[in-house]
Amino acid sequence: MILMDSTTLAGFVFVTYIIAGTIKGTLGLGLPTTALTIMTFFLSPFQALAINLIPMFLTNVWQFSRASNISHLMRRYAYFALSLSVTIFALSFVTGKLSSQMVQIAVAGAVILFSLYNLAQRPFNLSQKRDKQWQIFFGAMAGIMGAITSMWAVPLVMYLLSRKLNPKEFVDAAGFLLLVGCVPLSVGYVATGLVTSDVLIPAIAGTIGSLSGFQLGARLRAYINAALFRQILLWFFLAMGLRMAVVAFYAA
Repeated sequence: MILMDSTTLAGFVFVTYIIAGTIKGTLGLGLPTTALTIMTFFLSPFQALAINLIPMFLTNVWQFSRASNISHLMRRYAYFALSLSVTIFALSFVTGKLSSQMVQIAVAGAVILFSLYNLAQRPFNLSQKRDKQWQIFFGAMAGIMGAITSMWAVPLVMYLLSRKLNPKEFVDAAGFLLLVGCVPLSVGYVATGLVTSDVLIPAIAGTIGSLSGFQLGARLRAYINAALFRQILLWFFLAMGLRMAVVAFYAA
């Protein structure tokens, strides 16, 4: 962990989220994964999680505001949303009691799982007749990951890919479920003192950086080989996740 004054910290977070937002804008994924991977090399895991909350929340609000047929999304994925919300809210009160090493290992594990699953690209084939049960199951799995690491994309993507949605509905559903998880996570982190006023300025800097980066990434999308860039990025995430895990284990 590196000690930074407030100006340096805000600048560092801004640059971090410019990078994360550009990747999100280019590929449609990876904002919290990128941001937390970078920040946890220089900041404590708890500080990184706290800073990440506001940019993640506001960018998901922006994404969900562009969704079509919002009432349909809320009805179709109600069981996933409820399971996710309850699990995240309950377990978010536990996160602050964990050691820094445990949280870092959890973040590393989430980054590694995210990388491996996206590299494999093998969607599950889940029964439509038991969709409510699958929503509850994957919502709970997402809630467990989300409460501890602020990253619940892997179980969410696993479930949504199994539904064989068209690209527009996939993006809209992901935006809805990402936003839903942010609300109880925010309440839990604030209530336990994990998020304090000290992170407000760097978090705002991160939000500005992420939205700016998103616009940049959207423009770059037409000029790069997105598939190749995605593969390189996922292998990079995997290497950084493994390194983070090794460092955390030795620190413990």
